[in-house]
Amino acid sequence: MGIEEIFNEAKTKILAGKHPLISVDTSIKYAYLTGLTIMAATNAKDDFTEVEKEYLDAIAYAIDLSPELYQKALLNGKKPDSQLLATIVETIDQTHMQFLFLLDAYLLSQVDNDISVIETNIMKYFMQYFRFTNEECDKLKNILGMVIKKEYMQFMNEICKIEGVDELLKISILKYYFPKEYKTANANKLKYSDFEKIDLENGTILEMIYIEPGSFMMDFGQYSKSGEKAIREVIITKGFLIGKYPVTVKQWLQFKDKIEGMSSEKNFPAHKITWNDCQDFLIRLNSKKLIDGIFRLPTEAEWEYACRAGSTTEYYWGDNFDEKYCWYNGNSEDSPRPIGLKLPNAWGIYDMSGNVSEYCNNSGYKDYLYSEIIDPTCSYDDKYRITRGGSYSCDANECASSFSKTIEHDYYFNYDVGFRLVLSPNN
Repeated sequence: MGIEEIFNEAKTKILAGKHPLISVDTSIKYAYLTGLTIMAATNAKDDFTEVEKEYLDAIAYAIDLSPELYQKALLNGKKPDSQLLATIVETIDQTHMQFLFLLDAYLLSQVDNDISVIETNIMKYFMQYFRFTNEECDKLKNILGMVIKKEYMQFMNEICKIEGVDELLKISILKYYFPKEYKTANANKLKYSDFEKIDLENGTILEMIYIEPGSFMMDFGQYSKSGEKAIREVIITKGFLIGKYPVTVKQWLQFKDKIEGMSSEKNFPAHKITWNDCQDFLIRLNSKKLIDGIFRLPTEAEWEYACRAGSTTEYYWGDNFDEKYCWYNGNSEDSPRPIGLKLPNAWGIYDMSGNVSEYCNNSGYKDYLYSEIIDPTCSYDDKYRITRGGSYSCDANECASSFSKTIEHDYYFNYDVGFRLVLSPNN
């Protein structure tokens, strides 16, 4: 480990429990606390409530603001003027700092379990002063709700999109606002680290990513006879590992013969295969007992949960199509492409949209009428199976996170269909 890595690792450990802005200039810390004091002082007749003062004390300690400047911030925040507000806005001038300020201000306003009209207006004023667009304001409100509801995975996905948030700052933010959840997630990451790179023998490596339990909103409308929208919350209570990439030709050839029409390029996704072919591949792979677990196809719910990576938009990168994330009929030259060349989703998974459609382990769901669906199990019919994700031959709209198709499980002309592995560890 190099000296730079050693210091970065030490900094990560040292900053555990500290505010993400502990390392910024003192002037920014002072402006930050003064702005929060203005929020707390809105309903204070003579002084702050006990819980408000405790919250401000905690932040002052977490950002390492001197007692003298803290007391000055408390006094000035009670009697703000236009010059003070201008100074605060000019000093907190970076997007990630503004985001954290509004997040802390919102949490501060929640400590008395009721947000006043004045507090709501002050939040709006600061958003305006920071020149947030209406879309950015709506996104911020959504993120604030994630903190209150402790939606760790969704929050992690959103902060990755904020300008100025690098990996070290992201870890610091997660540790500060989600201490228990971060500790659990980090423990799970270490627990399953042995599964991240699996040797399939002969130098063939399978890379996998651990997916934390969580929930997402899924549209089951395709299973409705009337075709109406049927958006339900799906809760995944057990973590699982999923392939970082679709199964490649090289990995396929480790256990099965090449199928006529499949590309000879080893780093292309395996394709032109049936669902039955996948099952035979899994039988052979599991029979090797290379690791203490069972390889399988993902359920449709697991696939979409991993694909969305906490997003609620049309695609896992947003509502507007962006070919930097996937191969489709507009850029693929009507052929599968090497894996991992497009940008991954927020959880580091590649090619979930486009390149090849991917088989799931089921043909649909019959329990979508319930308002809340927990660990939906597979249902089958004798003929059809679900594929997800769109492919190199699909239109852009067919690469949406919710798009699905059904095909016959033994149909041999699926040139653009492949699959991705899921691993359920035995422990």
